[in-house]
Amino acid sequence: ESPETLSAEAERFHRLAEAAHDDPSLNLVPFGWWLKWHGFSDKFRETHLTPMLAILFVSIEGFYEQSTRFILNMYSGKGKWIDYRNGASSWVIKGSSREYYKRLTEPFKDRLRLLSPVTRVERKNGKVIVTWVDSLSQKRSEVFSSVILATPADVTRRILDTEWWENWALAQVRYTPVIVEMHGDGSVLPAEKMRRAFHYIQHTDDPMSFELVGRMNEVFGYGKLDPEPLISLNPRQRALK
Repeated sequence: ESPETLSAEAERFHRLAEAAHDDPSLNLVPFGWWLKWHGFSDKFRETHLTPMLAILFVSIEGFYEQSTRFILNMYSGKGKWIDYRNGASSWVIKGSSREYYKRLTEPFKDRLRLLSPVTRVERKNGKVIVTWVDSLSQKRSEVFSSVILATPADVTRRILDTEWWENWALAQVRYTPVIVEMHGDGSVLPAEKMRRAFHYIQHTDDPMSFELVGRMNEVFGYGKLDPEPLISLNPRQRALK
């Protein structure tokens, strides 16, 4: 397909996103179905959607099964922050994620327990019993009124006394193993004028294989560094430097 055709598809995609981003009937419609319904080409997916969404989700597993309304709200509405026509800016936290973790936990930092892995979460008589291992490798249990589990689905299934339907729902979450490598091999980057904070590399011999390269000095605002600190996700070959 010609660049003109793809540009027309990008324009049409944004027009549809602007019209439909707040449509509740799209809550449970898979994004891939919506794209096919509106006749978007595989080439548009490969060149526009997959690279951007892979960077956002750090995966190519399942984002075409995501809620259409959820995806379209990235391209339109109050929360819009992606635009293929004009580019888009995003805010980052000065000092990186450690800074906002520090601020968020300030009110209860004296009650944080690190290096205390939870081994079991059980619900009983309207309360929640949490079993964990202390620094002396001794198991301890405490009772709480409620608990929020911020853990991967497979970990949650292992430690929580799940009902059958909870176990089924958690089992639907899929994971893809990845390799992450920190290095300073700038040969993996494109020409300087094309460089951005993150780069998506599609391996032509394997449509399900991809690589992400992040420029950490750009992501966290460290300025020019030599060698430039890079992170490669799923590197095809080991960095040389």
